[in-house]
Amino acid sequence: WQSYRNVEIIVVDDGSTDNTYGYIKSKFKGKVKYLRNKINKGPNYSMNLGIAASDGEYIHLLDSDSEIINKDMIRNMVKFYSTIPNVGTLGGYFNINSKISQAFVNESSDLVCFDLDEPNALKKCDIVSSCNLFVKKEFVYKYRGFDDFIIGACLEDEFNLILRKNGFVNYFGQSISVTHHKDASERDNLGIKANFVDPQLKIMLRILYGERNYLRYYLKNMGIKAFLRVYIVRFFPAYLIPILAFIKQSFTGFKDKNINKLSLKSKMVYFLFLIRYSIDPFAWNIINFYKIKKYRSVNFIENKL
Repeated sequence: WQSYRNVEIIVVDDGSTDNTYGYIKSKFKGKVKYLRNKINKGPNYSMNLGIAASDGEYIHLLDSDSEIINKDMIRNMVKFYSTIPNVGTLGGYFNINSKISQAFVNESSDLVCFDLDEPNALKKCDIVSSCNLFVKKEFVYKYRGFDDFIIGACLEDEFNLILRKNGFVNYFGQSISVTHHKDASERDNLGIKANFVDPQLKIMLRILYGERNYLRYYLKNMGIKAFLRVYIVRFFPAYLIPILAFIKQSFTGFKDKNINKLSLKSKMVYFLFLIRYSIDPFAWNIINFYKIKKYRSVNFIENKL
């Protein structure tokens, strides 16, 4: 499985109904520590629960749809941590059928920049996805763990950005990446009750929660001025442009063939979605302002002990 043998495996079952416990017990009895939430509480709560139950110096987070493809991956991660100064998080992932590793930059966009002849190189990034995130356990405790008030999407962004803000550097690379299958059941694990059949509605819900959480990071960690600046300068214009384009193309014809095929009613629903998504993340954060402010002093790891 891995050339680095000094590992402890913890499975956190976030309220599944697929007999995960029976499978773990029959296949890995005595080799895996199994924890279970009675109800679905979301990835951040579950990550904190597993971290609090761990004994090691390092934490390696993996999603249920992450596939380890390099037998030396953990060994490489430990080596990088011991030889490179100021490492924050390590990781990266390949999409299915891709040979180019990914991580996130500018808090929102994918960075795909590895050549195939760079198998052992590392590159800096802002956010390492929790589908494959390696970090020193002491950092998780020092910076209060993963905020379990955050659900839906952009779950690990805050923790990565806090490390970066405190002088650490996050890296991703080919030799420490997993294949991320983005399984439907894993993508549905939002930490909320949302039984949508339409996959497009699931995607829209994840986007909505992601953008709420994106703005929440600034409100919680940098204050109201930074929150307003990011919303006015970066966030709202990103929605204002498609709203204006939609209005214009309503008269001149839509360039997007998929929108052209929609009925008038569906087009109006789509337009109202654009309006809502431009306002909702701002309004949601303002409504929850005092709760978010209170959460700045909470240690989410110690709450699980």
